[in-house]
Amino acid sequence: MICPNQLDKDRAATIRSITKRLLIYWEERKLFIQNPATNMAEFTHERTEEQEEEVLQEEVLDFAPAALDDSPPEVEDPLQEINLGTEEDPRPTFISTLLK
Repeated sequence: MICPNQLDKDRAATIRSITKRLLIYWEERKLFIQNPATNMAEFTHERTEEQEEEVLQEEVLDFAPAALDDSPPEVEDPLQEINLGTEEDPRPTFISTLLK
């Protein structure tokens, strides 16, 4: 059975932990809102069998464009001209030579 004194200590530790995480989050959020183009980095955690201690590595991240380009990519396949009309009334059209 957990004694009341230990329960109070656990509650206090939990409250301190939550408060600390919230303060860190709010501070980071405030900095991001003030300057959304701040430099950002990502840390990765790697551990090899030969190493006993952890290694943190910094990777350079690129920023995403301000607006994503929704236009379809321009693709240029080799084309073949086909006449769907007659010699007197030509109706040329082009189809991809990659179609089979």
